[in-house]
Amino acid sequence: MHIVACLPQDHLPGLKATLGPDTSVRAVYEMAELVEVCRSMTADALIIDPGYGREDFVEAIVRQATGLPITLILYTDLATPTVAQRILQAACAKCVDVAIRASDGAPDAWWRRVRLRSEGRAAAMLLHRIARRLQSLPTALQPAILKLFCGTDIPASVSDLARDANVSRQVLDRWSRRIGLRSPKAIIDAARLARYRDLRREEAHPHPIVLTTVGFESVRTAAECCRRFTRLPLRHAIQDLSTHDFVDRVVAELASEPVG
Repeated sequence: MHIVACLPQDHLPGLKATLGPDTSVRAVYEMAELVEVCRSMTADALIIDPGYGREDFVEAIVRQATGLPITLILYTDLATPTVAQRILQAACAKCVDVAIRASDGAPDAWWRRVRLRSEGRAAAMLLHRIARRLQSLPTALQPAILKLFCGTDIPASVSDLARDANVSRQVLDRWSRRIGLRSPKAIIDAARLARYRDLRREEAHPHPIVLTTVGFESVRTAAECCRRFTRLPLRHAIQDLSTHDFVDRVVAELASEPVG
């Protein structure tokens, strides 16, 4: 696997160790060379830190990758609201995969991310579909909401999400309605279901581990969530629906008004 990375120099050793010895990582920092990588499709994936460099530099990379079948992975610690804003801006333009440093580090997870391009991942596509609405959230709320789609632990409840965001449940309720999404619980459940689908389709983990990873208590709770969002049995929604059709159904249930 060949990776092109635009990351701070001190993050490259950790990335190389995560990816393993069979993967080559080439650091590129010049815009002209990054544009050529996007256009020539000479890399399996382009990994950038959305907090690295000027905002217009990150915007330009995403703009060049938009519309091209290259996997774009945003590799970040999601440490500041500014980084969250850049991720949402990128997600508005393109389906991007967001990997939180140290939370999804197994080499086989990276292999699967490249094989199942961002456009094929339900979590990435769902984020893409609602990113413009999430941009309207207060900047202090955006990191906690973004983490739902990014491989970290999913809060078990709205109270847990409110605690992560350092706000009250009432604030979350008010803002979810204001941006046209049904409720904070619906946002959590939609992200949980999308990530469940991605892991099931990767076929890399036993089903009980997948359930535990995304926070479903049992197959029954996963099936109930799936039927609520898709109106379909769990097996059919996960195995037979295309990613586009699956996300269309989830977004239709998640939104309190049409999402473009």
